[in-house]
Amino acid sequence: MTHLAWSGDNNVAPPSPEYLGFVKRKAMNVTAKACASTCTAELAWMSADATGIGGNRNSKDGPTDPEVGALCIREQGTGQMFAMVMVYGMHPTVLLEDSKLVSADFPHYTRLHLRECFGDSLAVLYCQGPCADQGPRHFVKEHTFEEAERFGRQLGELVAERARLIPDEAFAMDCELSARHGLAELPNARELPSLWDAKVFLGECRARYEELSSAGADPAILRVAQRAIVGAEGTMALLRLEGKGEIAAALPLYKTVEIQALEIAGTCIVGVPGELFAEHGLQIKERAERKTFVVNLVNGELQGYIPTAEVATTGKYEALNALFPPEAATKLIDGAVDLLNRKADPDTLRQSALRPNLRKLEGEVEQQRLESEAERLRRQALAKEEDRPNGGVSWLG
Repeated sequence: MTHLAWSGDNNVAPPSPEYLGFVKRKAMNVTAKACASTCTAELAWMSADATGIGGNRNSKDGPTDPEVGALCIREQGTGQMFAMVMVYGMHPTVLLEDSKLVSADFPHYTRLHLRECFGDSLAVLYCQGPCADQGPRHFVKEHTFEEAERFGRQLGELVAERARLIPDEAFAMDCELSARHGLAELPNARELPSLWDAKVFLGECRARYEELSSAGADPAILRVAQRAIVGAEGTMALLRLEGKGEIAAALPLYKTVEIQALEIAGTCIVGVPGELFAEHGLQIKERAERKTFVVNLVNGELQGYIPTAEVATTGKYEALNALFPPEAATKLIDGAVDLLNRKADPDTLRQSALRPNLRKLEGEVEQQRLESEAERLRRQALAKEEDRPNGGVSWLG
């Protein structure tokens, strides 16, 4: 859930069904193991100001949401922290496209630092908050693994320090948990420029980059100009897809999207599809009746960025790559706020159309658990056979 932006060569074929099946089995196996190792737990929420650990990547003084939140879960009685659910909006792009290795970037080092603080068995789920215009661009010294470690550990220490300050009485065992989902209807795709205008703008972006490069501009400013070129090339790609009729064919799949919300101990996490801007997340937080953290890229990426009106008029990279107009953000924000402020109805939840799918998933998880247990017993039996004399041949014939 970290939205890795760079992973070496991205020009690869779609994942095979075999690989997707492998991932599904692994996820189910982890779920089965979690169900088999439950304990009495208590939890508490924390929030901290991460100002300076990243920010607006287009302008250092631009809009940003520096809040990092975490749900801290510990074992009752021992007080041992065994899980954290983090929410922070920041592109994991300390490492850029010149790195040819697949990497979790700075979130890896955030997890590593937290495990060093609370134990190697700590499970850390890192959720990506609205990050379309957020990144470490103006806040890192270089694009190396060493810098990713410095950056990630800085965030990890902030969270660890704040978690240590949570008073015991703030941890609760008897907590209310509710879940709800809703649908949002998105507008049509944005109106693309003519092919001629798109080519002219691409030329202007390239000229601007060359001008800044020749003048020895600050690397962060130069990076903004370089990304504008990539965005203009993205517009050209969208025009080619439009000409082939592929956008029109794909749009029905994007027309209705799902928004989800979890309320845990009085605090909400709302999951919204697409890549939102920090301003979008701040609007949701401000309008929500409960303390809320926003996670984007949930249930679909919607061809990437959902631009703000301002970004759409300034020709920035994010808007040039976008499939949808700024009105899509309004639909998503309104849908999220409506869902958050709606009272959870247990009857509605029981009758939800998603329940059959949930029952199917529960059945698959239980089947996976049984298969894992059968495999464990089989290996145990084989080990006993090998310990017998005469090469493991049973004396019973």
